Amino acid sequence: MIVIDEAHLLKPDLLDEIRLLHNNQYDSVDYLATALVGQPPLKKTISFTKFLPLRQRISVAYHIAPLTKDQAYAYFDHQLACAKTTQKIFMDNAVETIICASKCVPRMINTIAIKQCPMRLR
Repeated sequence: MIVIDEAHLLKPDLLDEIRLLHNNQYDSVDYLATALVGQPPLKKTISFTKFLPLRQRISVAYHIAPLTKDQAYAYFDHQLACAKTTQKIFMDNAVETIICASKCVPRMINTIAIKQCPMRLR
């Protein structure tokens, strides 16, 4: 198995090479599994006609949507619990601002919260 993270940054030639790795002309079984993991531009890139042969070799495609607002609050609380905080670090309006500014995307929640944390080590 090959996992390619940040696949949205791959050049088109490399995407074609990945397709060639899965060329089934030599055997009836594809022994290689490849996971392309990337940001939304990857989905757009492989939608081009040029990449139809690659798309035909994709058996599972999944897009992670942003959290709902309730899920984002639960995620925020979970992250604080994982950090084993014993005191309230953010005021309620700060949490709401972070969740709204992040558009409920977990990575952005983390990034904004870390940058705005009043107790962060400098």
